[in-house]
Amino acid sequence: MLNVPKLGGRPVTVEPAPAAAPIEAPEADFDLYTLALSRPLRTHKGEVRTLVIREPTAADYIEIGRVPFDVRGENEDRRAQIDHKCAGEWVARLTDLDEIVIGGMASRDWLAMVGRINAILMNAGIDAMGN
Repeated sequence: MLNVPKLGGRPVTVEPAPAAAPIEAPEADFDLYTLALSRPLRTHKGEVRTLVIREPTAADYIEIGRVPFDVRGENEDRRAQIDHKCAGEWVARLTDLDEIVIGGMASRDWLAMVGRINAILMNAGIDAMGN
C-alpha cells in the first residue's frame, strides 16, 4: 500500500496492481498452419469453421512483393507495424479464399490469422538465413 499526498484534505491510499499473469507457452499440439474460427465464414463452398494455411512459395513472394509487417528496433525497443491490406493479400493467397470472404472474419480471428501469417513468414526468413 502506498500513501500519496493528501487530495482535497484527505490522505489517498493507492493499492498496488496485482502481478500480471505469466504468459503461457502455446500448447504442444499448437498448429501454426490451422486456425479454428470463433465464427464460421460463409464461402461459395459452404460454411468454413477452420482455415488451413499452406506453406508460402517463391511465387507468393514474387506476386505480392512485400511482407505484411515492418519490424524496427532492437531488444526491448523492437516494434512491428502491420500492413493489414498486405496481410489480406497473404491470407487470401495462402488460404485460397477471396478477400471479400476474409473481410467477414471476426476481428479476433483476423488478428490470430495475421499473427500466424507473420510467424510463418518470419520463420521462413530465419530458416533461410540459417542455411
